[in-house]
Amino acid sequence: VELIHRVDQQEPIEKLEDTLRRDPTLAFKLMRYINSPAFGLSVEISSFRHAIMMLGYSRLKRWLALLLA
Repeated sequence: VELIHRVDQQEPIEKLEDTLRRDPTLAFKLMRYINSPAFGLSVEISSFRHAIMMLGYSRLKRWLALLLA
């Protein structure tokens, strides 16, 4: 919920990264999601910053909302 709030306020990526680092389960799910075959990326995303940049704020918010449901 905290991360959704930070995304809503479009806080800097550094603050979003800090929030992710405090929740290992959420961090793992994000990395698994961004590196899934559905994205069709040719490289593995290994940092939270890169994952957030690849998703963008709106897509990240939608993904987080789905996790809460």
